[in-house]
Amino acid sequence: MSSDESKRGITILVTGAGGYIGSHACLALLEAGYNVIALDNMVNCWKDDRLPEPESLIRVQILAGRQLKFYHGELLCKPSLEKIFEDIIQEHKKIDVCMHFAALKAVGESCAKPLEYYKNNITGTMNLIELLEKFGCKSLVYSSSATVYGDPSNLPISESELTGVGLTNPYGKTKYMTEEILKDLCNAVQDWGVISLRYFNPVGAHVSGLIGEDPNGIPNNLVPFVAQVAAGKLPKLKVFGGDYPTKDGTGVRDYIHITDLITGHIKALEFILKDFKGFKAYNLGTGKGFSVLDVIRAFREASGKDIPYEIVDRRPGDIAASYCDASLADRELGWVASRDIHDMCQDVWRWQSRNINGFKKEINPNCILHSPKKLELLLSSLTKTELRKLDRQHHLEILDAIDQQKVQEGFDKLRRLQEVVKASGQLGAADSPAAQDVGLPFCGCER
Repeated sequence: MSSDESKRGITILVTGAGGYIGSHACLALLEAGYNVIALDNMVNCWKDDRLPEPESLIRVQILAGRQLKFYHGELLCKPSLEKIFEDIIQEHKKIDVCMHFAALKAVGESCAKPLEYYKNNITGTMNLIELLEKFGCKSLVYSSSATVYGDPSNLPISESELTGVGLTNPYGKTKYMTEEILKDLCNAVQDWGVISLRYFNPVGAHVSGLIGEDPNGIPNNLVPFVAQVAAGKLPKLKVFGGDYPTKDGTGVRDYIHITDLITGHIKALEFILKDFKGFKAYNLGTGKGFSVLDVIRAFREASGKDIPYEIVDRRPGDIAASYCDASLADRELGWVASRDIHDMCQDVWRWQSRNINGFKKEINPNCILHSPKKLELLLSSLTKTELRKLDRQHHLEILDAIDQQKVQEGFDKLRRLQEVVKASGQLGAADSPAAQDVGLPFCGCER
């Protein structure tokens, strides 16, 4: 049995699957060969009413050439969540590992709405853990945050830095408290295995420009805000604080490309599947700090656009500087970030410039990306029927009994389709040879 075939027997539950990080994780898991169960309450992802799934996950399946199973569910509603678990177990028999991304995540908003953050991030996680245990899954990759370190006493921040001390915002407190709950769980129940990944500012987008960060309303994070200013959607950037003890007075952060971040999750998943038990936390970052003004300069270079800004008062809950020591992840997981700030800005701009309104797009009946009917046809007839048919034929070892040429043509068609969708230079080019070759119409998606 090949490595890819063995992974198709492993089922991963992804919470918050339709969001920025969750959607990129679903794509990587599908491409790696895992079965993916996607769960989201769709508070922070967009869905066309005419389609059964969030737009981000439809595009994920196009890119992967494989399907996932999507459930619209709310972690705070335990009875309905339990029904979803029953359905998952009936269809897939088991959940091997859960990747838990579902959480509210805006630092500033958490200061204004603390009760909402405590309820959603902590109670929701408690409900999830209890049901995972009830249905036989005791392996979790948890989406944590560098905010658990508070205002750090040492830079770069290593995992030996104290957590829970000097926390400056409710969001960070929810991540710290959840980690403490998970630690206590692992100490009390010896067959639980939890890996907590402490993010340092994820940015960037998939290289295809098909999926990226699509915040609701005014962005809370720096890079999406800068991207919308460059695109002309917002008039100027507000830089919160110009008097921090940093090289230029603006806040310094460790920005990590979303693709590198998700690679870290795949490494953590592989580690936990080796029968890891207990609790372990890892930093995921580049180990380099960039100021707000550094990011503005890098984005100007990537986009060729002016980024007007003004420096205003500091934002509640922010700290001066935060960047990590990620050497533990390198030593134990074999993971290291490979993309720099310029890669991040280029990929964000590709996503933003091609998706001015994020996933909320105009409907063009002649475009494979804009037509609900064509998307539905693609997913139901090509991905579901043709790909599963070919997989089944392969697993039953009856390839000799069918027309070999037709099988090869089917695989070649799927590969060419993925190449068309993934090829950043050809996306939206109706007259490209590759697009014509597979017979897929594209409109002017590339704005």
